[in-house]
Amino acid sequence: MGCCASKEQREEFYLRKAAKEGDLAELKRLVEKGVNFEAPRAGGTALIFAATAGNLDCLEYLIAQGAGLEVAGHDETTALKMASATGNLGCVEHLIAKGANIEATSKHGARALLIAAVSGSLGCLEHLIANGANIEATDVNGMTALMSAAALAPTSAARKGKLDCLEHLIAKGAELNPQQKDSYTALYIAAANGYAPCVEALLKAGADASLKDKDGKTALDFTLFVKDEGETHADSRRRRERKRRARGGRHAPEDGLCRLKRCAVLKRCRGSDGY
Repeated sequence: MGCCASKEQREEFYLRKAAKEGDLAELKRLVEKGVNFEAPRAGGTALIFAATAGNLDCLEYLIAQGAGLEVAGHDETTALKMASATGNLGCVEHLIAKGANIEATSKHGARALLIAAVSGSLGCLEHLIANGANIEATDVNGMTALMSAAALAPTSAARKGKLDCLEHLIAKGAELNPQQKDSYTALYIAAANGYAPCVEALLKAGADASLKDKDGKTALDFTLFVKDEGETHADSRRRRERKRRARGGRHAPEDGLCRLKRCAVLKRCRGSDGY
């Protein structure tokens, strides 16, 4: 906080800090003092900070005091979206029970369901769908929740969460083959990101491996990058180089197909006659 902040701004800052840190006693003291808990400074309101941190008691108190469920931060983020992003199921349940808009969207089309899928927050995703979230809703780029679940995740835990989300969306009947603005499908995205379990789940469900992007490429063109869980990109490069040398230095296009065999993909990509 800047040295020129007014007393009002300092109190609002400490109120948001209490909500973020789960200090219910301090939060109550400041609210009862009349400090504005709707001031959307530093990225959000006190309710958004409580939802992000998963401080359910603070969130419940603020809602009981009349905090607006749809008041957004500067990036159009609401409490429900942030609770979905951080996997705070208790906050998601309470916000929906109190009437939070499940389909609230930003100028970029971000919805709570897409955010839960991106984050791999399975519990939040399940609850959103159970309460009527549209599983085919898209952002401005045409990305669906299924595509979001197939996208790159930084850690093994996040990848597992996103795989669980993807499998739940498939079980709920999500369309497998929609194409976003660059004509990418969920399968294309999973293959490009090199995550074999997502590729396998999508193909097992019947995703079309022959669909092309705007440059005429299919998911099959990215199968050289499909790697097993735990395999790094460096490991993948070394594996491909070993295969190239074993073939007398020739780059073998079937290498990608051999990787897809591990995902039970071959028949779907090339037909029952093989390659």
